[in-house]
Amino acid sequence: YSLEYLGEAPDIANTPLNLAEGWNWISYLPNVTMSVNDAFSLVDGLTDSDVIKSQTGFGVYYSDFDTWYPAIDMIPTDGYVMDVQAPLTIVYPDDYLASTIVEPIHNMELANQQVIWDFNYHDYEHNGVMVAKVNINGEETYGSDNDLLGLFKDNECRGFVKADYSPFENGYVFPLMSYANKEEKLTFKYYDAKNDKIYDNAGSIDFYPDMVIADARDPYLVNVYTDGYYNPSEYKLNNVYPNPFNPVTNISFEVPEYSVVKIAIYDIRGAELTVLTDGYMDSGKHEIIWNASLYSSGIYFVRMTTPDQIHTQKITLLK
Repeated sequence: YSLEYLGEAPDIANTPLNLAEGWNWISYLPNVTMSVNDAFSLVDGLTDSDVIKSQTGFGVYYSDFDTWYPAIDMIPTDGYVMDVQAPLTIVYPDDYLASTIVEPIHNMELANQQVIWDFNYHDYEHNGVMVAKVNINGEETYGSDNDLLGLFKDNECRGFVKADYSPFENGYVFPLMSYANKEEKLTFKYYDAKNDKIYDNAGSIDFYPDMVIADARDPYLVNVYTDGYYNPSEYKLNNVYPNPFNPVTNISFEVPEYSVVKIAIYDIRGAELTVLTDGYMDSGKHEIIWNASLYSSGIYFVRMTTPDQIHTQKITLLK
C-alpha cells in the first residue's frame, strides 16, 4: 500500500522545535533530503554526544569537530528521535537546494546488499546504537569496507552494518544499530570479507532500549580470536573502559577454566550495589556492560570474585 500526504508545507523558518533534555521525538520539516550536518546548520546549543536516530540509522554530535558522525541523511516523512544533553531549539534551513541532494543510502541498506544474515528491523519494538571496533587476537585489525559486524540472539540476527572508515583517524569502525523487544544478552558475529570468514566467538553485550554505547573517538572493542589462539592462563580483571565514564562502561575479564565467577559493583563505603553476573562461566575472555544511569557521580569499585581470588578496580562515574 502507499500513503499520500496532503496539506500545506510548513513555514520552516518560523516553526521552531523546542527540545527538552533527554529523548525527544522530532519532525523533519523540509521537503528535501539533506545531511544532518546541513539540517542542523542553524542550531545553537548542540552538546557533545547528542544523538539522533531513525529506525535504520543514527548520528552522534562531536563538538570538538562541530560535526555529526555518521552524517545520516534526514528524509522527508521519516521520523526521528534525539537524545540531547541540554534543552535546545531546532530551526531548519528553508533555502536548501534540492538539486544538491544525492539519493541517500542507509548503512543497513548498504549492508543488506551482501545478504549473509537475514534481518528485518520491523519485527522489534526497541533499538540501541553503538560504535564498535574489531580487534583480532588482541591486535587492531585494518579490515576493509566490506567487513560486517552483527548482533545475534542465538542464530537470530538483531542488526548488522558494514565497516566505515572513521573520520577520526582510528581505522574502520562499525556504527551499529541493534534491535530487540526486551532487555537481553546479544552476541557479536564478525564477517572478515578479505578472508570470507565469519567469526562467531566475538563476545556479547547486554541490550537495553535506547542504549548509546561508545563513539567513534573511543569505540567499543569487539575482541575476536581465531581458532586455538587464545585461552587465558589466569583469572584477570582487565582495565575497565571507558574510565571515567558516563553512564556506561565495559568490564572485561578473563577466566582460565570453567568455574564460578562473580562480578559486582560496590560504592566507596564497601556496600554492594549490584551484581552483574554470578555463576559458572566457560574459559575465555568475557565482557559485561554496566549502565550506571541510576547512580550519582562518584567513585565505585568493580570486584571480580573467583574460587580462590578477588580482583578489584576503581572506576569513576562523571555526569
